[in-house]
Amino acid sequence: MGSVVIGVQCVAAHGGKCYARELVAVAEEFHVPLTWLIGVSARDPMGNANLYRNDYLHRIPSWHEIGLLLDLGNGSAGNERPRSDLVRLGKEVLKQCHVKPTACWALKGDVDRSLLRALEDAGMLVLVAPEMPDGDAPVGLFRPSHERPSEPGDASLFRLSRPVIDLGAGPDDGALLQEIERSPVTLLSTRDDRDDTERLRKALQQCLDHGSSVRVMTAAIRD
Repeated sequence: MGSVVIGVQCVAAHGGKCYARELVAVAEEFHVPLTWLIGVSARDPMGNANLYRNDYLHRIPSWHEIGLLLDLGNGSAGNERPRSDLVRLGKEVLKQCHVKPTACWALKGDVDRSLLRALEDAGMLVLVAPEMPDGDAPVGLFRPSHERPSEPGDASLFRLSRPVIDLGAGPDDGALLQEIERSPVTLLSTRDDRDDTERLRKALQQCLDHGSSVRVMTAAIRD
């Protein structure tokens, strides 16, 4: 069986309760690592980073991974600058928390040349772009082209384009097992502003029962 990556979208600074402590407890119960993706937005760049720096980073075991969550839907259509600037902003924000992110999870907008260059300059090793908004991107793991990021090429980072299973949607057992069996890397997603602990516990039990290994994002691309 392949690897499973569980990405925690850390966005609770703009919501109510943060469930980071509960998610860590489930991960410890199963002895697996999570990839914590700190949400950075142009509207409030330090909000989620401050929340984690003050309250939760010290609770996350060192063998977990801290990455960057980018919502690319905030940029104007055809305007590359906000997306690339957001990458640089995100790196600087996490640097203040003494975190050097090497994994990035992108939401919504397309992956263009400017964004790809900014990610490389920031030292990212892997970009997860599960929604594949540019349409013709191959499904799987590949190094993208600088000229056409939706095609394989010679970029220094890997792009992982897979359908994502959102634990908040309560996926049925068959859908999760089908994805595990057909994919070398299965992407599961949860959020720290909702209580997904029981769904995470059930999903982890299924993954381990079927021989899958739970990896952080940068380790999964080397499997």
